[in-house]
Amino acid sequence: MSNFRISFETGEQVIYSAKRAARPKDFNYSDDINSLEHKKDCPFCVGNEENTPPTVYKVGEPWIMRVVENKFPAVTMNTDEFVKGIHYVVIESNKHNRNIDSFDVEELEKLIRLYITVASDMYKNPEIQYVQIFKNYKREAGASLEHPHSQIIGVNFIPNNILKELDISRDYYYGKESCIYCDEIEKEIVVNKRIVIENEHFIVICPYASMYQYQTQILPKRHISSLFSLTDAEIKSLSAMLKDLLNRYRRCLGDIAYNMYFHFISKEVKEYHLHIDICPRTNIHAGFEISTGAIINSVYPEDAAELLKSFDK
Repeated sequence: MSNFRISFETGEQVIYSAKRAARPKDFNYSDDINSLEHKKDCPFCVGNEENTPPTVYKVGEPWIMRVVENKFPAVTMNTDEFVKGIHYVVIESNKHNRNIDSFDVEELEKLIRLYITVASDMYKNPEIQYVQIFKNYKREAGASLEHPHSQIIGVNFIPNNILKELDISRDYYYGKESCIYCDEIEKEIVVNKRIVIENEHFIVICPYASMYQYQTQILPKRHISSLFSLTDAEIKSLSAMLKDLLNRYRRCLGDIAYNMYFHFISKEVKEYHLHIDICPRTNIHAGFEISTGAIINSVYPEDAAELLKSFDK
Protein backbone atom coordinates (compact mmCIF):
# COMPACT_ATOMS: atom_id res chain seq x y z
CA MET A 1 0.00 0.00 0.00
CA SER A 2 1.29 3.44 -0.89
CA ASN A 3 2.28 5.64 2.04
CA PHE A 4 1.56 8.80 0.02
CA ARG A 5 -1.88 9.49 -1.36
CA ILE A 6 -3.74 12.44 -2.86
CA SER A 7 -7.47 12.97 -2.34
CA PHE A 8 -9.43 12.80 -5.58
CA GLU A 9 -11.94 15.25 -4.06
CA THR A 10 -9.70 18.08 -2.91
CA GLY A 11 -6.12 17.31 -3.89
CA GLU A 12 -5.11 17.10 -0.21
CA GLN A 13 -1.87 15.19 0.42
CA VAL A 14 -1.88 12.40 3.03
CA ILE A 15 1.19 10.56 4.35
CA TYR A 16 0.53 7.21 6.02
CA SER A 17 2.88 6.21 8.85
CA ALA A 18 1.65 3.21 10.83
CA LYS A 19 4.64 3.50 13.20
CA ARG A 20 3.20 6.78 14.51
CA ALA A 21 0.38 4.81 16.12
CA ALA A 22 2.91 3.30 18.56
CA ARG A 23 3.68 6.66 20.15
CA PRO A 24 2.91 6.76 23.92
CA LYS A 25 -0.36 8.50 24.84
CA ASP A 26 -1.89 9.39 28.18
CA PHE A 27 -5.28 10.55 26.94
CA ASN A 28 -8.36 8.92 28.43
CA TYR A 29 -10.89 7.92 25.77
CA SER A 30 -13.67 7.22 28.24
CA ASP A 31 -16.71 5.18 27.25
CA ASP A 32 -18.66 6.48 30.25
CA ILE A 33 -22.21 7.41 29.32
CA ASN A 34 -23.66 10.61 30.72
CA SER A 35 -26.53 9.51 33.00
CA LEU A 36 -28.15 12.95 33.34
CA GLU A 37 -31.40 13.23 31.37
CA HIS A 38 -31.84 16.82 32.55
CA LYS A 39 -29.28 19.38 33.65
CA LYS A 40 -30.56 22.38 35.55
CA ASP A 41 -28.18 24.92 34.04
CA CYS A 42 -28.20 23.57 30.46
CA PRO A 43 -29.85 26.08 28.08
CA PHE A 44 -30.92 23.26 25.72
CA CYS A 45 -32.78 21.19 28.33
CA VAL A 46 -36.56 21.13 28.67
CA GLY A 47 -37.79 23.96 30.88
CA ASN A 48 -34.88 26.24 29.99
CA GLU A 49 -36.25 27.42 26.65
CA GLU A 50 -36.15 31.06 27.82
CA ASN A 51 -32.34 30.78 27.88
CA THR A 52 -32.15 30.37 24.10
CA PRO A 53 -33.51 32.47 21.25
CA PRO A 54 -37.09 31.57 20.24
CA THR A 55 -37.80 28.20 18.60
CA VAL A 56 -37.76 28.48 14.81
CA TYR A 57 -38.62 24.83 14.03
CA LYS A 58 -39.61 21.92 16.22
CA VAL A 59 -40.54 18.26 16.02
CA GLY A 60 -43.24 16.94 18.33
CA GLU A 61 -45.59 18.51 20.86
CA PRO A 62 -44.14 18.81 23.43
CA TRP A 63 -40.93 19.08 21.45
CA ILE A 64 -38.45 16.24 21.03
CA MET A 65 -36.20 18.25 18.68
CA ARG A 66 -36.07 21.98 18.09
CA VAL A 67 -34.11 24.57 16.16
CA VAL A 68 -33.10 28.01 17.43
CA GLU A 69 -30.93 30.81 16.18
CA ASN A 70 -27.42 30.54 17.59
CA LYS A 71 -27.13 32.92 20.55
CA PHE A 72 -23.49 33.50 19.60
CA PRO A 73 -23.65 33.35 15.79
CA ALA A 74 -20.64 33.06 13.51
CA VAL A 75 -22.58 35.06 10.93
CA THR A 76 -25.73 37.16 10.83
CA MET A 77 -27.88 38.81 8.17
CA ASN A 78 -28.17 41.96 10.30
CA THR A 79 -24.82 43.45 9.40
CA ASP A 80 -23.08 45.71 6.91
CA GLU A 81 -20.08 43.35 6.83
CA PHE A 82 -19.13 41.58 3.59
CA VAL A 83 -19.90 38.08 4.92
CA LYS A 84 -23.51 37.56 5.98
CA GLY A 85 -25.45 34.51 6.92
CA ILE A 86 -27.85 32.54 9.10
CA HIS A 87 -26.66 30.37 11.99
CA TYR A 88 -29.01 27.85 13.60
CA VAL A 89 -28.53 25.29 16.37
CA VAL A 90 -30.41 22.00 16.03
CA ILE A 91 -31.15 20.66 19.52
CA GLU A 92 -31.34 16.99 18.64
CA SER A 93 -33.05 15.67 21.76
CA ASN A 94 -35.08 16.79 24.75
CA LYS A 95 -32.86 14.53 26.88
CA HIS A 96 -29.48 15.87 27.97
CA ASN A 97 -27.77 12.49 27.58
CA ARG A 98 -29.32 11.20 24.32
CA ASN A 99 -26.71 11.55 21.62
CA ILE A 100 -27.67 10.43 18.13
CA ASP A 101 -25.77 7.14 18.43
CA SER A 102 -28.52 6.05 20.86
CA PHE A 103 -31.33 7.09 18.48
CA ASP A 104 -33.42 4.47 16.77
CA VAL A 105 -33.82 4.58 12.99
CA GLU A 106 -37.11 6.49 13.17
CA GLU A 107 -35.54 9.22 15.33
CA LEU A 108 -32.61 9.57 12.93
CA GLU A 109 -35.09 9.84 10.07
CA LYS A 110 -36.86 12.70 11.86
CA LEU A 111 -33.54 14.44 12.38
CA ILE A 112 -32.52 14.12 8.73
CA ARG A 113 -35.91 15.40 7.59
CA LEU A 114 -35.49 18.35 9.97
CA TYR A 115 -32.08 19.09 8.44
CA ILE A 116 -33.64 19.02 4.98
CA THR A 117 -36.46 21.39 5.97
CA VAL A 118 -34.18 23.94 7.61
CA ALA A 119 -31.55 23.87 4.85
CA SER A 120 -34.19 24.14 2.13
CA ASP A 121 -35.71 27.19 3.80
CA MET A 122 -32.27 28.80 4.14
CA TYR A 123 -31.73 28.47 0.41
CA LYS A 124 -34.97 30.39 -0.20
CA ASN A 125 -33.13 33.50 0.98
CA PRO A 126 -31.66 34.96 -2.26
CA GLU A 127 -28.50 36.07 -0.45
CA ILE A 128 -27.60 32.57 0.75
CA GLN A 129 -25.22 30.81 -1.64
CA TYR A 130 -24.14 27.83 0.47
CA VAL A 131 -25.57 25.88 3.41
CA GLN A 132 -23.50 23.62 5.66
CA ILE A 133 -24.97 21.04 8.06
CA PHE A 134 -22.48 19.80 10.65
CA LYS A 135 -22.15 18.21 14.07
CA ASN A 136 -19.26 18.67 16.50
CA TYR A 137 -19.43 15.91 19.09
CA LYS A 138 -17.44 16.56 22.27
CA ARG A 139 -15.01 19.31 23.17
CA GLU A 140 -12.15 17.78 21.15
CA ALA A 141 -14.27 18.22 18.03
CA GLY A 142 -15.22 21.82 18.82
CA ALA A 143 -18.43 21.49 20.86
CA SER A 144 -18.94 23.99 23.68
CA LEU A 145 -22.04 22.33 25.20
CA GLU A 146 -22.52 18.62 25.86
CA HIS A 147 -26.30 18.55 25.24
CA PRO A 148 -26.70 16.76 21.87
CA HIS A 149 -26.87 19.31 19.08
CA SER A 150 -25.74 20.06 15.56
CA GLN A 151 -25.57 23.26 13.55
CA ILE A 152 -26.65 24.65 10.20
CA ILE A 153 -24.98 27.71 8.72
CA GLY A 154 -25.97 29.46 5.51
CA VAL A 155 -23.59 32.05 4.05
CA ASN A 156 -23.56 34.52 1.17
CA PHE A 157 -20.47 32.99 -0.48
CA ILE A 158 -19.15 29.55 -1.41
CA PRO A 159 -16.26 28.49 0.89
CA ASN A 160 -12.92 27.51 -0.65
CA ASN A 161 -13.10 23.79 0.23
CA ILE A 162 -16.46 23.52 -1.49
CA LEU A 163 -15.24 25.51 -4.50
CA LYS A 164 -12.28 23.14 -4.74
CA GLU A 165 -14.56 20.08 -4.72
CA LEU A 166 -16.85 21.68 -7.30
CA ASP A 167 -13.94 22.67 -9.58
CA ILE A 168 -12.33 19.21 -9.47
CA SER A 169 -15.68 17.51 -10.07
CA ARG A 170 -16.50 19.86 -12.94
CA ASP A 171 -13.11 19.43 -14.62
CA TYR A 172 -13.39 15.64 -14.35
CA TYR A 173 -16.91 15.64 -15.77
CA TYR A 174 -16.00 17.80 -18.76
CA GLY A 175 -13.01 15.56 -19.44
CA LYS A 176 -14.71 12.18 -19.07
CA GLU A 177 -18.43 13.00 -19.17
CA SER A 178 -19.01 11.15 -15.92
CA CYS A 179 -19.20 11.99 -12.21
CA ILE A 180 -15.92 11.50 -10.35
CA TYR A 181 -17.77 10.22 -7.27
CA CYS A 182 -19.85 7.73 -9.27
CA ASP A 183 -16.65 6.41 -10.85
CA GLU A 184 -14.96 6.18 -7.46
CA ILE A 185 -17.90 4.20 -6.07
CA GLU A 186 -17.53 1.72 -8.93
CA LYS A 187 -13.79 1.43 -8.25
CA GLU A 188 -14.35 0.89 -4.52
CA ILE A 189 -16.85 -1.91 -5.21
CA VAL A 190 -14.35 -3.62 -7.52
CA VAL A 191 -11.38 -3.22 -5.14
CA ASN A 192 -13.54 -4.05 -2.08
CA LYS A 193 -10.90 -3.10 0.48
CA ARG A 194 -12.31 0.11 1.93
CA ILE A 195 -16.05 -0.64 2.06
CA VAL A 196 -17.54 -0.68 5.57
CA ILE A 197 -21.28 -1.01 4.88
CA GLU A 198 -23.40 -1.26 1.77
CA ASN A 199 -27.16 -1.34 1.28
CA GLU A 200 -29.58 -0.82 -1.59
CA HIS A 201 -29.19 2.95 -1.72
CA PHE A 202 -25.90 3.89 0.00
CA ILE A 203 -22.32 2.79 0.51
CA VAL A 204 -19.92 3.66 3.34
CA ILE A 205 -16.21 3.73 2.60
CA CYS A 206 -13.03 4.76 4.35
CA PRO A 207 -11.69 7.24 1.78
CA TYR A 208 -8.52 6.30 -0.09
CA ALA A 209 -6.75 9.43 1.20
CA SER A 210 -8.42 9.77 4.61
CA MET A 211 -7.29 12.86 6.50
CA TYR A 212 -8.45 11.40 9.84
CA GLN A 213 -8.04 7.99 11.46
CA TYR A 214 -11.14 5.87 10.84
CA GLN A 215 -12.74 8.56 8.68
CA THR A 216 -15.78 7.35 6.77
CA GLN A 217 -17.79 8.73 3.88
CA ILE A 218 -21.43 7.94 3.12
CA LEU A 219 -22.31 8.12 -0.59
CA PRO A 220 -25.63 7.55 -2.36
CA LYS A 221 -25.31 4.95 -5.11
CA ARG A 222 -27.68 6.96 -7.27
CA HIS A 223 -26.19 10.16 -8.64
CA ILE A 224 -27.55 12.92 -6.39
CA SER A 225 -26.11 16.40 -5.89
CA SER A 226 -28.62 17.76 -3.38
CA LEU A 227 -29.94 16.53 -0.06
CA PHE A 228 -33.32 17.78 -1.23
CA SER A 229 -33.45 15.11 -3.97
CA LEU A 230 -33.50 12.15 -1.59
CA THR A 231 -36.62 10.00 -1.89
CA ASP A 232 -38.53 8.77 1.17
CA ALA A 233 -37.00 5.33 0.68
CA GLU A 234 -33.50 6.83 0.50
CA ILE A 235 -34.03 8.88 3.66
CA LYS A 236 -35.10 5.74 5.51
CA SER A 237 -32.14 3.84 4.07
CA LEU A 238 -29.72 6.64 5.05
CA SER A 239 -31.12 6.68 8.59
CA ALA A 240 -30.61 2.93 8.95
CA MET A 241 -27.07 3.17 7.58
CA LEU A 242 -26.17 6.05 9.90
CA LYS A 243 -27.50 4.07 12.86
CA ASP A 244 -25.38 1.07 11.88
CA LEU A 245 -22.25 3.18 11.33
CA LEU A 246 -22.54 5.09 14.62
CA ASN A 247 -23.02 1.79 16.47
CA ARG A 248 -19.85 0.43 14.86
CA TYR A 249 -17.89 3.49 15.95
CA ARG A 250 -19.12 3.14 19.52
CA ARG A 251 -18.34 -0.57 19.70
CA CYS A 252 -15.01 -0.26 17.89
CA LEU A 253 -13.53 2.95 19.30
CA GLY A 254 -15.70 3.87 22.29
CA ASP A 255 -17.33 7.23 22.94
CA ILE A 256 -14.98 9.22 20.72
CA ALA A 257 -15.18 12.82 19.61
CA TYR A 258 -16.03 13.35 15.95
CA ASN A 259 -17.12 15.85 13.34
CA MET A 260 -19.89 14.97 10.90
CA TYR A 261 -20.70 17.13 7.89
CA PHE A 262 -22.97 17.07 4.85
CA HIS A 263 -21.60 18.28 1.51
CA PHE A 264 -24.37 19.03 -0.96
CA ILE A 265 -25.63 21.83 -3.18
CA SER A 266 -29.09 23.28 -3.68
CA LYS A 267 -29.86 21.80 -7.10
CA GLU A 268 -29.05 18.80 -9.24
CA VAL A 269 -26.04 18.91 -11.56
CA LYS A 270 -24.33 16.10 -13.48
CA GLU A 271 -20.86 16.66 -12.04
CA TYR A 272 -21.31 16.88 -8.24
CA HIS A 273 -22.29 14.15 -5.77
CA LEU A 274 -23.78 14.41 -2.28
CA HIS A 275 -21.62 12.93 0.47
CA ILE A 276 -21.58 12.82 4.27
CA ASP A 277 -18.30 12.49 6.16
CA ILE A 278 -17.61 11.43 9.73
CA CYS A 279 -14.14 12.38 11.01
CA PRO A 280 -13.19 10.87 14.39
CA ARG A 281 -10.87 13.12 16.37
CA THR A 282 -8.61 10.36 17.67
CA ASN A 283 -5.56 12.10 16.23
CA ILE A 284 -4.54 15.75 16.30
CA HIS A 285 -3.27 17.67 13.31
CA ALA A 286 -0.14 19.24 14.78
CA GLY A 287 2.85 21.31 13.69
CA PHE A 288 3.77 19.46 10.49
CA GLU A 289 0.18 19.40 9.23
CA ILE A 290 -0.47 23.04 10.11
CA SER A 291 2.78 24.24 8.56
CA THR A 292 2.75 22.17 5.35
CA GLY A 293 -0.88 21.31 4.68
CA ALA A 294 0.16 17.66 4.25
CA ILE A 295 -1.58 15.28 6.67
CA ILE A 296 0.07 12.43 8.58
CA ASN A 297 -2.32 9.55 9.28
CA SER A 298 -1.16 6.49 11.24
CA VAL A 299 -4.12 4.27 10.22
CA TYR A 300 -4.48 3.09 6.63
CA PRO A 301 -8.10 3.30 5.40
CA GLU A 302 -7.95 -0.38 4.42
CA ASP A 303 -7.18 -1.29 8.05
CA ALA A 304 -9.82 1.12 9.37
CA ALA A 305 -12.46 -0.39 7.07
CA GLU A 306 -11.53 -3.93 8.06
CA LEU A 307 -11.87 -3.09 11.76
CA LEU A 308 -15.18 -1.19 11.40
CA LYS A 309 -16.57 -3.90 9.14
CA SER A 310 -15.77 -6.57 11.74
CA PHE A 311 -18.08 -4.88 14.27
CA ASP A 312 -21.24 -6.06 12.56
CA LYS A 313 -24.70 -5.63 14.04
